[in-house]
Amino acid sequence: MALFAPNKVVWSNFYVTTASLGIGTTDTILSVPTTTGSPSISGSQYFYLVLQTVDGLTLEVVKVTGMTSNTFTIERGMDGTSPAAFPEGAAVYCAPTAGTLADRFAELDTYMGNAITAMQAQVAAMANAFPIGEIIFLPYAYSAVVLPNFLLCEGSLLSRVTYANLFNRVGTAYGAGDGETTFGTPDYRGYFLRIQDNGAGNDPNAAVRAARGDGTGGDAPGTVQGWILGRHVHPTGGNTGKATGGASVIDPQAFNTPSPTSGYNCYTLDFGAEDTINPASYANVPQGLETRPININVVAAIRFQ
Repeated sequence: MALFAPNKVVWSNFYVTTASLGIGTTDTILSVPTTTGSPSISGSQYFYLVLQTVDGLTLEVVKVTGMTSNTFTIERGMDGTSPAAFPEGAAVYCAPTAGTLADRFAELDTYMGNAITAMQAQVAAMANAFPIGEIIFLPYAYSAVVLPNFLLCEGSLLSRVTYANLFNRVGTAYGAGDGETTFGTPDYRGYFLRIQDNGAGNDPNAAVRAARGDGTGGDAPGTVQGWILGRHVHPTGGNTGKATGGASVIDPQAFNTPSPTSGYNCYTLDFGAEDTINPASYANVPQGLETRPININVVAAIRFQ
């Protein structure tokens, strides 16, 4: 989309000449020595000229709609003036008349109106690119002003009437609310997202995922998993640790063997607090309340209309 409207009315500075032939009140061809230096027009473009007698007492504004090398095709009596007779030698010059400015502003008004309409249509099309129930992630704080058709994914109970479009899409999957007038929405706060396994086998516990708001569990959208530490071993090098400890034996504190083939789970205590072998070597090991990968915080919002 062009930034400015294409000019229909044009003008140029300092074009001054004289009439080569006199014209009467109904003539529509104005002859001049040359049109060089005047505005250049094509198609529906036009410009205004001022005709003035030598004594300066008679003036007329004319509209130029066509031109050759030494003639102008004109419309008479523009901008509140009346057609008049002008002799050979009458002054002819280009100036920004009131009509010039009024026409230009009218063009800009029309263009801006069309541009606003077009932009509104584009915004609507962009909004419609997200279907009802679509969830987006924001790298900034949510604002209803910026995203008027979205709500935070924070488990809110919403009116089934006010948010009918969203209710028709998600139903009671995230909770039935009061069972009559409200329904639940997704609560993504503090969660990592995991794509539905759908038989791929990448989620080994897909079948036992905790139920969402409507009681549906297993490998279904909206089901959840709590945190867990995967089974693993801590190689100690040399001797294998013993749950009972012993002289000159490295003891990782405890072992758990749920089944003969599952391998060891080694539950270590906080480094630096309980390690008696070399506490200084673990002084900078991160400690926390959960096991997590490197991550970044975003805001989740769901489209409701």
